[in-house]
Amino acid sequence: MAPVFLRHVEYYWSVESLQSADLAIYKDESRAADGSINARHLYLQVLAACRGEVTLLDILTGADSGRKWDLVGDGRQSPLEFSIFLDLEAGVDAVQDIESSSENEGSFIADEEYSDDEVDSEAIDLSPVPLTQEQDQIWNSLLERAKARGNLRESTLVGEGSYDFRLLDDAPELWVLSCIPSWEDIVIFHIGRSAPSELGIKAAFIMPHLDKQVWLEVEMSSVLKTWLIDIPGVARRNQQVQLHAVAPEESQCALRSASSSLPMVIGAWVKVRRGQFKGEVGMVAKVYPWGCKVLLVPKLDTDPWQESKNKRRRLQSPDFGPKLFDHVGLDASVIGERRYRFQGLEYEHDLLARRLSFSQIAIASEIENQIVALFGQSRHPQVGEKVTQVGMGRSGFIHTVGEDGLDVQFAEGLFSVRWADIRKEFKVGQYVQITEGAPADRWCGWIHAFEGSLLQLISGSNSDEVEVHHTQRTPKYCRR
Repeated sequence: MAPVFLRHVEYYWSVESLQSADLAIYKDESRAADGSINARHLYLQVLAACRGEVTLLDILTGADSGRKWDLVGDGRQSPLEFSIFLDLEAGVDAVQDIESSSENEGSFIADEEYSDDEVDSEAIDLSPVPLTQEQDQIWNSLLERAKARGNLRESTLVGEGSYDFRLLDDAPELWVLSCIPSWEDIVIFHIGRSAPSELGIKAAFIMPHLDKQVWLEVEMSSVLKTWLIDIPGVARRNQQVQLHAVAPEESQCALRSASSSLPMVIGAWVKVRRGQFKGEVGMVAKVYPWGCKVLLVPKLDTDPWQESKNKRRRLQSPDFGPKLFDHVGLDASVIGERRYRFQGLEYEHDLLARRLSFSQIAIASEIENQIVALFGQSRHPQVGEKVTQVGMGRSGFIHTVGEDGLDVQFAEGLFSVRWADIRKEFKVGQYVQITEGAPADRWCGWIHAFEGSLLQLISGSNSDEVEVHHTQRTPKYCRR
């Protein structure tokens, strides 16, 4: 029987605990009736090791009681702290070591597809089967080959915990597949179990810190998109899977990245450690394998984009006091919902958006009141903030913030909603600004009352100037 290899991505990540190519080799003499290999149990064990539930030593030595797998490895037993990776092209060239029939040259991927009911109903005996002396010799030979390959690949290391990426070809074509939260492992398993070779899926893996995503190394096609629709756990929109191509430069960053020990989550406050924005405090809006997208309060002058005396245009934000970005009156290009690009900088929800590596940021220990207030006045939604879905009349709390929309937890469950369909829920006494259809002076004032779909707004700074306005227009927190 040809062995099956479950491997970690050596050249994708700095693997300090396991430098060999082979994470584990297992012996399973029991096969399904059609001769296919059942690898689910082993996969779940190795996945548990990657999550720190058990150690690789427990798995390899069988100390994990109750398991009916006879596992052997390359001798490097230590806990894993990295995400799992299934190499769909992995296998062993059994011709060099084993003179066997073609049925002994199986790979991890079974070309046949099975329904969930059929797989669950199969009763497979996973009891260990004693091996003959000849079979033991074969396995020892395979282990020696695994060790040799691991030692050979270690020679590509350049310093501790890094690799010489000049030995790699161009960045692979990577795609991000959206998944239902907490179903990422199941998606990986089903792709590994049933993906036909003609689809050309070379790799499927999960990046640290990123939920609801499975990364695929593949040349995308309409046939593959159709096939992915039936994978359990894949997020769908309008009966289509949600796929996003990864830019080449982002692929290179992902391949060279190292996992961060910092608790970088969306909504965390961080401080920039170096670079142009050193010392600035911002909020994490998105987490990448290599870093974060951080929203910062811009430091803008009243008229910051005028030409300087030497007629050279300024391409970067001047160092003035913190002030929210206002695209009105500026020749800013629209790049998305509430997203603009101006003078080489990207703004999102009135805030400056910067992509920074983990080494450039640290968890903020102190935050100025002015910065917190400006974030509250911006149109950027906060995780946990209460919002209303336009047209549906239902309210919920923001669960996750994305570039094209956000996930909102309603009473009926968690739903993805477009930016255009979401409004902040305002309360009486809040100081707001009317942003659409207002007169030239752009009304600002305190919310006095709600009358059905109408909003009663009080403006003015003294008793002689006080006015009461009724409007159906959408307010936002006023920029003072």
